Amino acid sequence: GGRMLENVVRCGGVPVLVEDHWGEPVDPQKLEDALKKHQDAKIVAFVHAETSTGCQSDAKLLTQIAHQRGALVIVDAGFDLADATAGERAHGAAHLPGAPYAHLERDLSAAPTGRNGRHPLPERAQFAATVARLGITPATQVVVYDRQQSMFAARLWWMLRWIGCASVAVLEGGMEFWRDQDLPLATGPAVARPSGDIRLQ
Repeated sequence: GGRMLENVVRCGGVPVLVEDHWGEPVDPQKLEDALKKHQDAKIVAFVHAETSTGCQSDAKLLTQIAHQRGALVIVDAGFDLADATAGERAHGAAHLPGAPYAHLERDLSAAPTGRNGRHPLPERAQFAATVARLGITPATQVVVYDRQQSMFAARLWWMLRWIGCASVAVLEGGMEFWRDQDLPLATGPAVARPSGDIRLQ
Protein backbone atom coordinates (compact mmCIF):
# COMPACT_ATOMS: atom_id res chain seq x y z
CA GLY A 1 0.00 0.00 0.00
CA GLY A 2 2.73 2.45 0.92
CA ARG A 3 4.66 1.82 -2.28
CA MET A 4 1.46 2.25 -4.29
CA LEU A 5 0.94 5.70 -2.75
CA GLU A 6 4.56 6.66 -3.45
CA ASN A 7 4.10 5.78 -7.14
CA VAL A 8 0.92 7.85 -7.40
CA VAL A 9 2.66 10.91 -5.93
CA ARG A 10 5.76 10.35 -8.09
CA CYS A 11 3.53 10.44 -11.20
CA GLY A 12 1.97 13.74 -10.12
CA GLY A 13 -1.27 12.29 -8.75
CA VAL A 14 -3.13 13.23 -5.58
CA PRO A 15 -4.10 10.06 -3.67
CA VAL A 16 -7.41 9.78 -1.83
CA LEU A 17 -7.28 7.15 0.92
CA VAL A 18 -10.22 4.92 1.79
CA GLU A 19 -9.14 3.22 4.98
CA ASP A 20 -10.65 0.99 7.65
CA HIS A 21 -9.44 -0.28 10.98
CA TRP A 22 -6.29 -2.39 11.01
CA GLY A 23 -7.15 -6.03 10.39
CA GLU A 24 -10.60 -5.29 8.96
CA PRO A 25 -11.63 -5.39 5.27
CA VAL A 26 -12.42 -2.17 3.42
CA ASP A 27 -16.09 -1.20 3.74
CA PRO A 28 -17.45 -1.12 0.14
CA GLN A 29 -19.79 1.75 1.07
CA LYS A 30 -16.78 3.90 1.97
CA LEU A 31 -15.32 3.33 -1.50
CA GLU A 32 -18.64 4.18 -3.12
CA ASP A 33 -18.94 7.38 -1.04
CA ALA A 34 -15.37 8.42 -1.89
CA LEU A 35 -15.95 7.98 -5.63
CA LYS A 36 -19.10 10.10 -5.45
CA LYS A 37 -17.20 12.83 -3.62
CA HIS A 38 -14.17 12.73 -5.94
CA GLN A 39 -15.76 12.59 -9.40
CA ASP A 40 -12.45 13.41 -11.08
CA ALA A 41 -10.71 10.28 -9.77
CA LYS A 42 -8.82 8.56 -12.60
CA ILE A 43 -7.62 5.30 -11.07
CA VAL A 44 -8.95 3.08 -8.29
CA ALA A 45 -6.34 0.82 -6.70
CA PHE A 46 -6.60 -1.27 -3.56
CA VAL A 47 -4.61 -3.77 -1.55
CA HIS A 48 -6.53 -7.03 -1.52
CA ALA A 49 -4.82 -8.66 1.48
CA GLU A 50 -2.77 -7.63 4.52
CA THR A 51 0.16 -9.96 4.97
CA SER A 52 0.50 -9.20 8.69
CA THR A 53 -3.12 -9.89 9.72
CA GLY A 54 -4.40 -12.14 6.94
CA CYS A 55 -7.35 -9.81 6.40
CA GLN A 56 -8.77 -9.90 2.85
CA SER A 57 -10.97 -7.29 1.19
CA ASP A 58 -13.66 -8.35 -1.30
CA ALA A 59 -11.79 -7.75 -4.57
CA LYS A 60 -14.78 -8.69 -6.73
CA LEU A 61 -17.14 -6.24 -5.05
CA LEU A 62 -14.64 -3.36 -4.93
CA THR A 63 -13.84 -3.87 -8.63
CA GLN A 64 -17.54 -3.83 -9.49
CA ILE A 65 -18.09 -0.55 -7.60
CA ALA A 66 -15.14 1.10 -9.35
CA HIS A 67 -16.30 -0.03 -12.78
CA GLN A 68 -19.91 1.09 -12.31
CA ARG A 69 -18.99 4.72 -11.82
CA GLY A 70 -18.43 4.95 -15.58
CA ALA A 71 -15.14 6.88 -15.70
CA LEU A 72 -13.25 3.78 -16.77
CA VAL A 73 -13.28 2.06 -20.16
CA ILE A 74 -11.64 -1.35 -20.48
CA VAL A 75 -10.87 -2.56 -24.01
CA ASP A 76 -10.10 -6.12 -25.14
CA ALA A 77 -7.46 -6.05 -27.90
CA GLY A 78 -6.79 -9.79 -28.12
CA PHE A 79 -5.92 -11.14 -31.58
CA ASP A 80 -4.40 -14.18 -33.26
CA LEU A 81 -2.23 -13.54 -36.31
CA ALA A 82 -2.94 -17.07 -37.56
CA ASP A 83 -6.74 -16.70 -37.24
CA ALA A 84 -8.25 -13.23 -37.63
CA THR A 85 -11.55 -14.31 -36.08
CA ALA A 86 -10.11 -16.02 -32.98
CA GLY A 87 -9.79 -12.87 -30.87
CA GLU A 88 -13.39 -11.86 -31.40
CA ARG A 89 -14.60 -15.39 -30.61
CA ALA A 90 -12.55 -15.41 -27.41
CA HIS A 91 -14.03 -12.03 -26.45
CA GLY A 92 -17.55 -13.39 -26.94
CA ALA A 93 -16.75 -16.40 -24.77
CA ALA A 94 -15.27 -14.36 -21.90
CA HIS A 95 -14.14 -10.77 -21.38
CA LEU A 96 -13.75 -8.28 -18.57
CA PRO A 97 -17.17 -6.82 -17.69
CA GLY A 98 -18.14 -3.93 -19.95
CA ALA A 99 -15.07 -4.28 -22.18
CA PRO A 100 -15.71 -3.75 -25.90
CA TYR A 101 -13.55 -5.51 -28.46
CA ALA A 102 -11.04 -3.72 -30.70
CA HIS A 103 -10.12 -5.80 -33.75
CA LEU A 104 -6.55 -5.42 -34.99
CA GLU A 105 -7.46 -5.38 -38.68
CA ARG A 106 -10.81 -3.55 -38.58
CA ASP A 107 -10.20 -1.05 -35.78
CA LEU A 108 -6.44 -0.64 -35.31
CA SER A 109 -5.18 -0.80 -38.90
CA ALA A 110 -5.70 0.75 -42.31
CA ALA A 111 -6.27 -1.42 -45.33
CA PRO A 112 -3.02 -2.98 -46.62
CA THR A 113 -2.09 -2.05 -50.17
CA GLY A 114 0.77 -4.49 -50.61
CA ARG A 115 3.27 -1.67 -50.08
CA ASN A 116 2.42 -0.45 -46.56
CA GLY A 117 2.93 -3.55 -44.43
CA ARG A 118 0.59 -6.15 -42.98
CA HIS A 119 -1.12 -3.91 -40.41
CA PRO A 120 -0.47 -0.26 -41.35
CA LEU A 121 -1.58 2.52 -39.04
CA PRO A 122 -4.89 4.17 -39.92
CA GLU A 123 -5.20 7.93 -40.29
CA ARG A 124 -5.42 9.64 -36.91
CA ALA A 125 -8.91 10.99 -37.68
CA GLN A 126 -10.13 7.54 -38.67
CA PHE A 127 -8.81 6.00 -35.48
CA ALA A 128 -10.20 8.87 -33.36
CA ALA A 129 -13.66 8.10 -34.74
CA THR A 130 -13.22 4.44 -33.79
CA VAL A 131 -12.15 5.37 -30.28
CA ALA A 132 -15.12 7.73 -29.88
CA ARG A 133 -17.48 4.89 -30.76
CA LEU A 134 -16.01 2.96 -27.82
CA GLY A 135 -17.17 5.74 -25.48
CA ILE A 136 -13.69 7.16 -24.89
CA THR A 137 -12.92 10.85 -24.40
CA PRO A 138 -9.54 12.50 -23.69
CA ALA A 139 -10.48 12.51 -19.99
CA THR A 140 -11.37 8.81 -19.82
CA GLN A 141 -9.16 6.38 -17.94
CA VAL A 142 -8.63 3.51 -20.40
CA VAL A 143 -7.26 0.08 -19.53
CA VAL A 144 -6.34 -2.24 -22.41
CA TYR A 145 -5.58 -5.95 -22.26
CA ASP A 146 -5.23 -9.05 -24.40
CA ARG A 147 -4.42 -12.75 -24.11
CA GLN A 148 -1.03 -12.57 -25.87
CA GLN A 149 1.38 -11.16 -23.23
CA SER A 150 0.21 -7.59 -24.09
CA MET A 151 1.47 -7.74 -27.70
CA PHE A 152 -1.71 -6.19 -29.12
CA ALA A 153 -2.67 -4.25 -26.01
CA ALA A 154 0.66 -2.40 -26.30
CA ARG A 155 -0.22 -1.33 -29.85
CA LEU A 156 -3.59 0.00 -28.72
CA TRP A 157 -1.94 1.78 -25.76
CA TRP A 158 0.47 3.55 -28.12
CA MET A 159 -2.26 4.45 -30.60
CA LEU A 160 -4.45 5.98 -27.88
CA ARG A 161 -1.53 8.09 -26.71
CA TRP A 162 -0.90 9.00 -30.38
CA ILE A 163 -4.30 10.70 -30.65
CA GLY A 164 -4.06 12.50 -27.31
CA CYS A 165 -5.55 10.14 -24.72
CA ALA A 166 -3.22 10.59 -21.75
CA SER A 167 -4.80 8.25 -19.17
CA VAL A 168 -4.10 4.85 -20.69
CA ALA A 169 -2.78 1.71 -18.98
CA VAL A 170 -2.09 -1.89 -19.92
CA LEU A 171 -3.49 -4.53 -17.57
CA GLU A 172 -0.41 -6.37 -16.36
CA GLY A 173 -0.85 -10.07 -16.96
CA GLY A 174 -3.91 -9.53 -19.18
CA MET A 175 -6.75 -12.03 -19.20
CA GLU A 176 -4.61 -14.69 -17.52
CA PHE A 177 -4.05 -12.44 -14.50
CA TRP A 178 -7.75 -11.61 -14.30
CA ARG A 179 -8.72 -15.28 -14.34
CA ASP A 180 -6.08 -16.14 -11.74
CA GLN A 181 -7.64 -13.57 -9.38
CA ASP A 182 -11.06 -15.19 -9.90
CA LEU A 183 -12.50 -11.81 -10.88
CA PRO A 184 -15.85 -11.57 -12.71
CA LEU A 185 -16.13 -12.15 -16.46
CA ALA A 186 -18.86 -11.41 -18.98
CA THR A 187 -19.92 -13.19 -22.17
CA GLY A 188 -21.40 -12.05 -25.46
CA PRO A 189 -20.99 -8.56 -26.93
CA ALA A 190 -20.31 -5.70 -24.54
CA VAL A 191 -23.15 -3.24 -23.96
CA ALA A 192 -22.58 -0.17 -26.11
CA ARG A 193 -21.54 2.99 -24.27
CA PRO A 194 -22.53 6.54 -25.27
CA SER A 195 -20.16 7.86 -27.92
CA GLY A 196 -17.15 9.83 -26.74
CA ASP A 197 -15.56 12.88 -28.28
CA ILE A 198 -11.98 12.92 -29.50
CA ARG A 199 -10.73 16.19 -30.96
CA LEU A 200 -7.32 15.92 -32.51
CA GLN A 201 -4.76 18.60 -31.73
